[in-house]
Amino acid sequence: GIKYSGAITVSGALDNTTLAGVLALTSGKVTADVSGTAADLVEALEDEKTVNALTVTVADAATTAADLKILDAKTSVAVDASSVTAITGTAAELKTVLAAKTITLDTTAVAVTVDGKVSAADLNTIAKATEGKVTAEVEGSAAALNAALKEVSSDNDIIVTLTGTTATAKDLKELATKTSLPIDASGIETITGTLADVTAALTAVTEATDVNVTITGPVTVAEINAIVTTGVIKATLEGSATELATLAASSTDLLTLKVTGTTATATQL
Repeated sequence: GIKYSGAITVSGALDNTTLAGVLALTSGKVTADVSGTAADLVEALEDEKTVNALTVTVADAATTAADLKILDAKTSVAVDASSVTAITGTAAELKTVLAAKTITLDTTAVAVTVDGKVSAADLNTIAKATEGKVTAEVEGSAAALNAALKEVSSDNDIIVTLTGTTATAKDLKELATKTSLPIDASGIETITGTLADVTAALTAVTEATDVNVTITGPVTVAEINAIVTTGVIKATLEGSATELATLAASSTDLLTLKVTGTTATATQL
């Protein structure tokens, strides 16, 4: 066979098949323009003997982060993946590809799907790197997830698995704004927060029908009666004796009652 170690410069664009043939002609550097699907190009470059000066254009709309990483390592020229609209891969692969200065992506639109469960920190990094939809699964306490997912919005399809048995209403209502999917909070046994936060959380997530609720700050009888749960409600109520008499509380609720006004009947008390 031909044993040539010099450089080759190809005028005109190559596809993956002709690229493989050109690379077989020399162990030296090849300068060329090549386009094709990421998978086909990776296959064509499998036996590459050196890092060539290949202007690579990825032609497919959907590809893997693994293939983009390989292509990036196979050429000294930036990989043009600006036509790619969807990338799938592990969190580590996606973080590398999205941060690479040598891979051109449309980060205003490219959607990414993360394989397997992802840490909250990695998910936040990935969401920050693209304005496209992120599809992923994350697990953790409501507090930890809400603190970590600052860059994640409701445009994303995030499956949230909550750990622990307690959560603040604030964390739950804010987590609900970070995914387009419903959040299963049925494992949460106690929710604590202001009346506004508790009301918002009970609407925003899917909680157990017997979830216990602790409300911070004073509330009225009408506000307590509007909370739908068969669990224990712990709160401080203020109102006249007439108002407090309309309380539809359970005998298991832990309510501190503060009677306002100066008159009350013995029955009301």
